[in-house]
Amino acid sequence: MERLLELFDPYDVKARLFPAIFTLLPFIITAYIWYPNLISLEFIGVNMIVIICILYFLSKLSRELGYKKQGILLLKWGGFPTTIMLRLRDKALDDTTKQRYRSYLTENVKGIVIPDSEEEEVEHSTFYDQQYESAVNWLREHRRDKSKFAIVQTNNASFGFGRNLLGLKPIGIIISLISLLLNLLGVYLRYEMKITLIPLEIWLSFMFSLLITFSWILIINEKMVKSLAYSYAKSILATCEKN
Repeated sequence: MERLLELFDPYDVKARLFPAIFTLLPFIITAYIWYPNLISLEFIGVNMIVIICILYFLSKLSRELGYKKQGILLLKWGGFPTTIMLRLRDKALDDTTKQRYRSYLTENVKGIVIPDSEEEEVEHSTFYDQQYESAVNWLREHRRDKSKFAIVQTNNASFGFGRNLLGLKPIGIIISLISLLLNLLGVYLRYEMKITLIPLEIWLSFMFSLLITFSWILIINEKMVKSLAYSYAKSILATCEKN
């Protein structure tokens, strides 16, 4: 596992590797509980290589699927949360705070043009959205110091985790359902579905797969990602209060 972590920077570990681990975990737990010999010295080396390769592939896939999902969500939301919150017509921020942020960006980001009124903003919405995005891009590049802006980096990684997890959702549901079916099949073949004969660890394996399945279906959704996206947006815009 340490060698796998060396392939990623801290952002990648949380935003890309963790979604891959979450996706594959039900199958890994099921396999090792039903076949404990897989963790013996005879097999552990080969198994770890296989798991590392799968996780590395899933982490790369999570990035691609995550960005694809992000594009769909941004069209639905009407832009990046940072862009939305800087618009005069949006009410997520109070007017006084928003004005401080807009003043800071105007003074520090060369070349951007910010509208003075909602009417002007709406009339040339595409142009001004591009200006807001440019300003936030500048802000992002100047907020990479992890010691000064730790909360920004944390929220950015959390948003990446949620986005990429949502991208992996179809694969995650399939793997979780396969794990559930394997547990049920094993109980049928080995214990003939007699509840009193089923060991505790088998129950735990089944319940874990069931819990992950419900998590994919009920928790990992657009609402979760949107909440994480707005948390990141608020934290990076709040740095306009700092010099």
